[in-house]
Amino acid sequence: MQLTSRLERLERRIPTLEQICSTICQPGVSLGVMYEGQTIFTHNIGYRDVETKAKPDENTLYCIGSLTKAFTAASLGILVDEKKVTWATTISSLYPELANEADPVIASRATLTDILSHRSGLANLDTLWQGIHNQILIDKGDAVKAVNSLPTACEFRAGFVYNNLLYSLAGNIIERFAGEDVDTWSSFMKTRIWEPLGMKRTTASARDWNSDENVATPYVTLTNGEPFKINPPAASDNTLIGSAGSIRSSVRELLIWSRAIMEAYTTEVRGSPLPLLFETRRTNPLREMKALFGAASIVDGRAPDLETYGFGWFRHSLPARIGVLSANHFVRNDIPALGISSGPLTTFSHGGSIAGYVSSIALFPESKSAVVVLANSNALGDAADWVSQDLIQVLFELTPEVDMVLEAEKTAKIYKEWFKRDLLEQWATNRKKGTCPGPAADYEGLYCLTSYAFTFRVWTDPDKPRQLKLTFNNIPSQTHNLTHYHHDVWSFLPETYDEFLRIGYLAWTQWTEFLIEFDRGTAGTVSGARWSAEGRLLQFKKKET
Repeated sequence: MQLTSRLERLERRIPTLEQICSTICQPGVSLGVMYEGQTIFTHNIGYRDVETKAKPDENTLYCIGSLTKAFTAASLGILVDEKKVTWATTISSLYPELANEADPVIASRATLTDILSHRSGLANLDTLWQGIHNQILIDKGDAVKAVNSLPTACEFRAGFVYNNLLYSLAGNIIERFAGEDVDTWSSFMKTRIWEPLGMKRTTASARDWNSDENVATPYVTLTNGEPFKINPPAASDNTLIGSAGSIRSSVRELLIWSRAIMEAYTTEVRGSPLPLLFETRRTNPLREMKALFGAASIVDGRAPDLETYGFGWFRHSLPARIGVLSANHFVRNDIPALGISSGPLTTFSHGGSIAGYVSSIALFPESKSAVVVLANSNALGDAADWVSQDLIQVLFELTPEVDMVLEAEKTAKIYKEWFKRDLLEQWATNRKKGTCPGPAADYEGLYCLTSYAFTFRVWTDPDKPRQLKLTFNNIPSQTHNLTHYHHDVWSFLPETYDEFLRIGYLAWTQWTEFLIEFDRGTAGTVSGARWSAEGRLLQFKKKET
């Protein structure tokens, strides 16, 4: 009876879920709910492809973004169980070339635990690798060089600093210890996790999803509410950041994953043998679950529930504000907590966001429950987050009930105003009028970070001699038109939010990131440049020709 009543409540909630998606102009959503180890509710909204009007289903593949991190951590858990590596293994023992200039201590002491729990102290800087048009700027083999270039955000082990590049290193470590017959970290996941669990469609191979007919098309939502189709994320098992956010999966298979990981966790805590898996009747392959669900980092010590992070999982005890990685929290700091008047409820969760997709997963091991939501657009708000939170409060009858439609409406309004308020107006206010640039030839040349993993070239368009251009890492698709800002500072900020979205600047959130300030030496010639990436000033040297 209890199961039936929960299902009825969820089914009655469908109009509200659809209204949330309509409010933020979300093209398509797939969702699923598990309770007591059983999938009790799945539903799909809108279109996986707007042009063809193809609808999604529980098997539709979406890019799950940072939900990938839990698979990467689980793969390392298997290798730890096999004693091929330990959580205390230092990264420098595996990569002697790791030598971060900003803090040598990090290079010598950082362990697997540090990089998986985001407590290294190194700044994130997604703008170093996330290019426009959904491309990756840095090669997979240059992961260590890229990490060496990162500035620090805090002292080693002194705080939680989310970092995608370090999870890219974690994927490389899987490949090092996985065995000679494994060519990529995703091959290891396929043979050691996905196949034993019966996850036949989950993949990180571009070859697989490019040939699959049931894949959600990625979009961004323009200010008029219309979806704009964008390039699929280039991230895969053969690119940088792949092991941080490239896996494609479906609601059905993520619910299989949810049940398996909760079973592995609860049996490990109890010290009892793992039961055979429901789907395949094979032994559950997951190990070291207490480490994955542990509290290696304190995310927010001021939060009433002491929000922590293990390896690929946030831990909250409701009542709490969840979905902390969501873009909804990026534009708002007043989102209500769930379950303020309800009893304590422990959840392990994570969100994912990559251009064209958002995702959310929340596990509740005490009741063997899970909520999975996948969506195919960066809309006027994070649909996966809003829908997930609404499903959670309905599933567990949390009180007082938060009006998620109202919260989505507030956020959609802020989204439409954000670009003008935080970028354009700040850009215009800080501009010094009446200054003149030097000759275009002064600025032309190649500018390099110390590690040479990241460069940009300034050049003049032969067909437009007065038009300076900037190209990141010698990749033609990563070319930006420069306009004079003031003095020796040049800009490539788009004029409108819709242009910003179409080009794919989703990782760029500060107006100063669109400025390049050129430095002149004592002789008056340009010798270098400065670029502020995510608030961290990076110094580039001009390479002599």
